[in-house]
Amino acid sequence: MGSQVAGPVLPDHLKQQIHQGLLPLFRAEAKMLLCENLAGRWQASEQTASLRVEWTNFKFVNTIMHVIQENFQQLETLSLDNNSLKSLQTFSTLSTLCPSIRNLSLANNFLESSEELQSLQGLQLRELRLEGNPFIQSEGADKTSFHGVIRGFFPTLTLLDGNELKPLKIEFNIPVPTSLPPSLGNFWEDRVLEKPLSDFINAFFSRYDSSRNALLQAYVDTALFSVSIPHYKRDPEASRRSTPEKLPTLPPAEAKNYQEVSRNLLDSHDKTNKKLQSKRLAVLATLDKLPPTRHDLSSFKADAFILPSVGSNVQMCKLMLTGNFQEQVFSSWKDRRFHRTFILCSPPPA
Repeated sequence: MGSQVAGPVLPDHLKQQIHQGLLPLFRAEAKMLLCENLAGRWQASEQTASLRVEWTNFKFVNTIMHVIQENFQQLETLSLDNNSLKSLQTFSTLSTLCPSIRNLSLANNFLESSEELQSLQGLQLRELRLEGNPFIQSEGADKTSFHGVIRGFFPTLTLLDGNELKPLKIEFNIPVPTSLPPSLGNFWEDRVLEKPLSDFINAFFSRYDSSRNALLQAYVDTALFSVSIPHYKRDPEASRRSTPEKLPTLPPAEAKNYQEVSRNLLDSHDKTNKKLQSKRLAVLATLDKLPPTRHDLSSFKADAFILPSVGSNVQMCKLMLTGNFQEQVFSSWKDRRFHRTFILCSPPPA
């Protein structure tokens, strides 16, 4: 029933007597321990008449908890009724040493405040009985508020003094807007980026849709380029082959061009690296393999960020674009959507 917890306990001979005193109070079939009026019960027995019940003594209470842990496995119900308890501070190890307790009764004691229950936090209680304690009269007039206080200590509680508690309502004190906020347009980390990058976008995609060879001057000699298709599914025939392939969600005929250049449709790391195009002639050759397109510039959304400078004269930025376009598939045009990232640098000084 949990791991051992350090803490002072009574000598072994007293611990053994406590064990003997608790044995008649344990109902194994019900997983219940009835420690009601423990002082009166023990005084009536010759075996335990010499034991003093001291609920304010941490060693005494901690010893009882250890006896329960070691001998009454998976205890679920513990009754501490009629024990003249004025404080629960000495029960601070109960939730750790006896975590399986689900039903606890503290009825007819002398507890003056619900704050005493703080010492028992950590127990995953289903039922708790508190009737007959002074604080019930002083704090329990407003049942809704009182139940909320008790549930603050034991969130799993469903029965309190025999009364079923309503399910907890989880609420967030967040104002609900009457209307959705306006959709944000483009984001420019610095407004100085807006004009040159807008000009670049218009010029680049105008050439991309008409004559891709005209993009040669848009790439530097050390340019890198790659293509990926973000969604794919496994070929249903894959289990019949020794080297399963990943196929895109596009129909095979439409995906053929992308399979030839896409990096994420390959299982081999070496093959993936080979699909990373380096130098601008290789980039242009890859672009020429892709189908003809018609981009809708009015659908574009841009996010642009300034990157750390490389050298003293080169300014770099990151441009991320999303938008709609059409792609020629045989004799028809199919609607598509794209996400593209550019790393751009300022032109070298003349």
